Amino acid sequence: MGVLVTVVSMMLAQAPCDAARPTLAVRLGGAGLLPSLARAVREEALYEARQAGFCPIDDERAARATASVDWPEAGALSLTVSVPAGRSTRQLARALELSAVPPDGYALTIGASLGELLREARRELPGLRAVEAELAPAWGLGVALAGEAFTGGQTHGGADLFLRRRLGTRLGLALEAGVRAAVPTEAPSGTVTAFVIASGLHALFDVLQVGRLAVAALAGARLGWLRFEGAARTPASGSVATGWLATVRGGAEVRWATRPALFFVRLTAGLPLASVIATDGGRRVTGAAGFEGGLCAGVGGAF
Repeated sequence: MGVLVTVVSMMLAQAPCDAARPTLAVRLGGAGLLPSLARAVREEALYEARQAGFCPIDDERAARATASVDWPEAGALSLTVSVPAGRSTRQLARALELSAVPPDGYALTIGASLGELLREARRELPGLRAVEAELAPAWGLGVALAGEAFTGGQTHGGADLFLRRRLGTRLGLALEAGVRAAVPTEAPSGTVTAFVIASGLHALFDVLQVGRLAVAALAGARLGWLRFEGAARTPASGSVATGWLATVRGGAEVRWATRPALFFVRLTAGLPLASVIATDGGRRVTGAAGFEGGLCAGVGGAF
């Protein structure tokens, strides 16, 4: 176990640091510190520093803070975290008594106590307070280009206005409303076009979050009013058919959001619960029916 901890500690000490983490130099000293223990104590200290959110470096002059372990020949050890502040230095310190600790537990005990002190320093000392991760914007508002294609009929394209609300770190709701126009469909007696007014409500759950980028699964429904219109060739006459279209859908979305901007691309697949069919002379020629595939790309403001 001790070998594993040592290997992990060395790997962590050599790994690159996040630029947002404060740098820390570790200083060991005192007449009671045996050379045989110094390496183990340092490795435990470096490991705990990483766990507490610091970036350990060797150069004390360049470090934002210094952690010191002063081991006297007799009595309690002194653990100190120091942070220069202008012409003064702010410190947190504690004493550690090792009289009841077996020698093979010295390094682990010192490291654990130093880790507690470092976490306290991040809460208490100016310049070391942990930075809260930026949450995704609570609201989003904008426009999207969108389209749907039906296996049993037409392809529709248009634009939506959208409103989004984040409900938690991973969950959100998206409301859209807009219009669609259809790619004209040729019929025996003419051409069939369509116009759609529709709205949709979707729940989104982020399955992956990397900074401002998120990949979400979504589920929801879309409700619309559809109007088919036939442009007939002589001697036939045109007609109009209307109806309601309802679809349940699922899909995935890739989103990039940070104040003040929001971008997303979404793919959906749906099943109409209510369909609208266009006929020519009593014969079906097209419709909004069958499985639905959707593509949407949006841009807006985030706040």
